[in-house]
Amino acid sequence: MQAIRVDDPYRRGPAVLIFDGVEPPDDRLPVMITEVRHTQLKDLTDEDAGLAGFTDLAELRGALTHYYDHLEEDRAVDVVSFRL
Repeated sequence: MQAIRVDDPYRRGPAVLIFDGVEPPDDRLPVMITEVRHTQLKDLTDEDAGLAGFTDLAELRGALTHYYDHLEEDRAVDVVSFRL
């Protein structure tokens, strides 16, 4: 599983992912972060989108630009891989 984050740094190890738009207490998910890949918005792939729960890259990009208002193609993002 993956989550794509902007300005929300994570490190490997135990963590709690917090999801906006979800009612508490379901907005918090305890996870074990297995990898954090630093990349740019323009370098995200369809595989990243699928692992983050989106049907394709276009849907992922739409969600990110809706949530973060204004994202440039060279904006740094973190691809956070985790397990429950």
